[in-house]
Amino acid sequence: MNSDAEVLSILVAEDSSSNQLMAVSLLEGEGHRVRVANNGKKAVELFEQEDFDLILMDIEMPEMDGIEATREIRKRERETAGRLLIIALSADSLHEDRMKCLNAGMDGCIGKPVRMDDLHRILDGEFEAAPMTASPLRNPKGKRGVVDWNGIKETVGGSRELLETVLKAIFVEVPDLMSKLETAVAQHDSDAVKHHAHTLKGTMQTVYVESAAHQAMLLEHAGRDGHLKEMPNQFAELSRLVDLVMEELKQPPHEF
Repeated sequence: MNSDAEVLSILVAEDSSSNQLMAVSLLEGEGHRVRVANNGKKAVELFEQEDFDLILMDIEMPEMDGIEATREIRKRERETAGRLLIIALSADSLHEDRMKCLNAGMDGCIGKPVRMDDLHRILDGEFEAAPMTASPLRNPKGKRGVVDWNGIKETVGGSRELLETVLKAIFVEVPDLMSKLETAVAQHDSDAVKHHAHTLKGTMQTVYVESAAHQAMLLEHAGRDGHLKEMPNQFAELSRLVDLVMEELKQPPHEF
């Protein structure tokens, strides 16, 4: 595939609105046609209904995750002798998760936040060179607060318009996730804690906030492992960090 010569039909399966916007804006900016699925079940339905050249498949989604959705797509492809390129979107870099992607039939993996250079490698047919790791969170010198604005600028290609679009989504998405997390922690709903913390982790990675992303990961693991006693304190610390992030995101640098 050549991103300069072909207009591709691409399905983005992702439940985070901010990450959806990031991926869709970058791909449509390259001239490609993009559809969005909020969960794996919808991704499978769209796969049956439409023809795609590529699926960017988030691993963790509600109703049906990316692993199960990929297995279902590969199963249905055996009846048609076709094979669609499926690339995982991952907020993690764990070897176990990487192997799950490959064993499910995915062709590779790129990390969150989605970067244009990663997408170019995939669209140019070099997806095997895409690292099976999440994009590194950075903590550069001179960072004025908790947000790495240089990292964000690189991810959105210097587009102030795209930045403002993504931030609007974050200002809606994050309070909703925090409210759902608070309820899930109070109700000792480990599965819901795991899911919402994972989504929040990816959103914090989108704005390059290592501290909040790490704390969300700790809460995600507590939900995964059923460590109910740890959740209230972990959520309280996450809430404190997220408040700092949201306050800083209200005032992007003038030089952006």
